[in-house]
Amino acid sequence: MERTGASQTANVVTCILNAVFCLITCSGNSVILHAIWKTQELHSPSFILLFHLAVSDLLVALICQPFYVAYKLAELGNDVSVYCVLRMIQTISGWTTSGVSLLILSVVSLDRLLALTLHLRYTVHSRTSSRYFPLDLFYHGCYVEVFLEKLG
Repeated sequence: MERTGASQTANVVTCILNAVFCLITCSGNSVILHAIWKTQELHSPSFILLFHLAVSDLLVALICQPFYVAYKLAELGNDVSVYCVLRMIQTISGWTTSGVSLLILSVVSLDRLLALTLHLRYTVHSRTSSRYFPLDLFYHGCYVEVFLEKLG
């Protein structure tokens, strides 16, 4: 690992920014989760999708960002064995949680498209959908990620 003064400075700045954004992301998504959880009017399928999107973003803030900071600090400290383990954890968790976030975001976009095109029929269709669909997406996303990791 070749290091220059500029790359070390960039790594330190990146670690600081990730630590700060981790705290902001955790607090913001926690507020969203609490609001949707406590407000009965927000228990519609559309808000359930937003709830699960906030959960996946919270996982990014709780898992991916701290491991990113840790592996960058291990890189700066020249601890190769710790660096390799943390880099693997960060890479796998980063791809998995990002993939799930993108899947849920795609489903939210599809949900909004259906709401615009179906108008009044949307409420009938949305009530018949499963409440656990985003959770199914998460598990299938994890399964696909593990499968792709074994291929590569």
